[in-house]
Amino acid sequence: VLSRADLVDEAERRRIHNVVRKHNSTAPWCDVRHAPLRLLNSRGEERPLDHLHGKRIVGFCGLGNPEGFRRTMAGCGYDVAAFEEFPDHHNYQRADLDRLSASAAGVGAEALVCTHKDLVKIQADRLQDRPIWAIVVGLEFLSGEAALVEKLTPLLPSE
Repeated sequence: VLSRADLVDEAERRRIHNVVRKHNSTAPWCDVRHAPLRLLNSRGEERPLDHLHGKRIVGFCGLGNPEGFRRTMAGCGYDVAAFEEFPDHHNYQRADLDRLSASAAGVGAEALVCTHKDLVKIQADRLQDRPIWAIVVGLEFLSGEAALVEKLTPLLPSE
């Protein structure tokens, strides 16, 4: 069972854990959270998250919870000078890119930052002279990784 520590507080995780244990006392238990891992551009180039630390950026996303992404950027130490929200699953058009470019120019941003989901829809690594980077997010194990690996390893094909 994967427990999302970034969405559920400690008391609720304990309650869920106890319910699971009543039904299956041997199920592996993992606590995980979503965590930013690295920056990626549309050419596949990667940079560490601190590449933009302290830099003035324009953030943007087409997510159901844009405020969560804004907090992620702030947590990475980025100076979010402007933030543009688009509807969830937004299909970016030229006018959207022009708006982002104008926003970046208006605040003197050094880069634009979006989600990986948004980057694949844009298919550009720059807007005018400013790079576009996506924050790649993955799961970080807080506990239970070894138990999960132990359960899954026998299921892998042998070489």
